[in-house]
Amino acid sequence: MLISNYLTTNYLTTKIMDEDLKKLLQENLAKTQEIHQVSLKIKRYLVMAQLLSILRLLIIVVPIVLAIIYLPPFFREAFAEYKNLLNSGGESSGLQLPF
Repeated sequence: MLISNYLTTNYLTTKIMDEDLKKLLQENLAKTQEIHQVSLKIKRYLVMAQLLSILRLLIIVVPIVLAIIYLPPFFREAFAEYKNLLNSGGESSGLQLPF
């Protein structure tokens, strides 16, 4: 009788522990899925932030590069016109133009 009582108690304890373990595993799986979804959202946010920072850098750098390429010839032509106007006025005032 003592052995039978022990086996029944042990079986019930094991069955309850298995149910509790199963419940804990299900809760753990649900929390893990939630964490995975949040981490995917964070990853998308970081990718978008990197893309926008590259776009912002391009918005700043491209006009500067284009200005370096295209503005010197424009200034040379403009100063050449002003130089012609200054020289045609008679005597030179001694003004030295940078180009």
